[in-house]
Formats: sequence, structure tokens, C-alpha cells
Amino acid sequence: MRIRLAPLDWLAAELDGAPAGVVSARRYGALGYIGMMAVDPERQRRGIGSALMQAMLTRLELAGISTLLLDATDEGAPLYEKFGFRTYDWTHYYERSVEVRNGLGILPAVAGDALNEAIALDRRFYGCDRSEMLALLAREPGAMLTVAADGYLMARETAIGPFVAESDETARELFEAALAGRSDLVRGWAPGLNPAARRLFEDAGFPLVRSVRHMARGVSSLRRDRIFSQASHGHG
Repeated sequence: MRIRLAPLDWLAAELDGAPAGVVSARRYGALGYIGMMAVDPERQRRGIGSALMQAMLTRLELAGISTLLLDATDEGAPLYEKFGFRTYDWTHYYERSVEVRNGLGILPAVAGDALNEAIALDRRFYGCDRSEMLALLAREPGAMLTVAADGYLMARETAIGPFVAESDETARELFEAALAGRSDLVRGWAPGLNPAARRLFEDAGFPLVRSVRHMARGVSSLRRDRIFSQASHGHG
């Protein structure tokens, strides 16, 4: 799934003929989102992470991407700071354990008209064109999409997101309707700059599992105060 959602930008490193690390990115016009960044624990502290990041940044800059975003653990943050990334928010990951009443079952396909409306709304909150990724997510197992006048909620498999809304009232209506219809939705990624998003998850019994730094290099266009759940740590 990760490769299908970000087909252009994957870089791998080898050391002594063995796989040593990998980094990926997703392009949204002039904005890029750094996704999976991992180095084999036995091969860390040998400059592999720095080499991968430098190669990826050079690749994205040559493609005209001026703003880069990522979600980082405390352990990974020093590497990104070395390349000019700065923390300006946190991403809070919630996951609950529930007894699934009905599973995914057979859900109707996401309608094209609804997807187009969601794409237009998404551009309002993210400030970039993410239509390709949203179309791919809409074809994931268990995909569902609900669109309101000022927001939308997409879910697939067991995850909630992307999920945006102009008003807290719309967000709560979309969220409660999704949970009422789908007992299998158990995961979400709430931006720290949107306290209403955190309340939605916590009021619904989603425990906070971990928080990671949301970092940027360049000027971010994301309205994170109105994003209620990201698609993931790797795609924003």
C-alpha cells in the first residue's frame, strides 16, 4: 500500500551488500511529505540516515518542491533538525480496542461525485492538490466517504482519515455518524493545533497511544487547526 500511495519517491540504502535503510516521500505539487524513514538498528550511527535524507531532499528540490513536512519521533528529530526542519505542532495517534460487530462486510464503492467534492474541500484545508492520493485511498478495502457542506470524513480499513471540517459541529456529526455505522474504526491521527479533534477521539473512548513531532522545512499551507485526522503519519 505504501508504495502504491507514493510510487515516485522511494530510496533504499545498502551496506556491505545488505539492505540498511529506506526513505519515502509523497508529492503534492510544491509540497512534499516525508514518509517511511528507517535504518536497520544494527547499522545505525554510520551516516546512513543522513545520506538517505540528503538524497531525498535533493531529489524533491530538483522537482520544484519548496515545502517539506514530516512526523518525527523524539529519536528521529535531531536528524531532521540538521536538515532545517523545525517542530511546529504534534500529531497524536489514538487507537481503541473494541469488539467488531460486523467487520468490513461489503461496502458500496465511494461515489465519484462525493470524491470530487471531498477533493475540493481537501484543497481548501491543505492548500495543495492531493486528488491522486485521495482517489487511491477511496479504493482501499473498507473505504467510505461522507461529505458535508464544510467538511468530509474518509475512512478505510480500520482508520479514520483524512477528516477535515470548518466547524466543530460538522466534525462531531461526521465523526459520530462514522462510528455509529462502523464498529471496526479504531485508529486516528489528531493534530495538536486542533484541540477539538483530540476531544472527539477521547470522548469516544480512544486512548492516546503516542505523540510525535510535526515538523516543517519551508512555509506550510496546512490548516492543522481544522484537520481532525490525518490519513497517516506518512501521508498527512
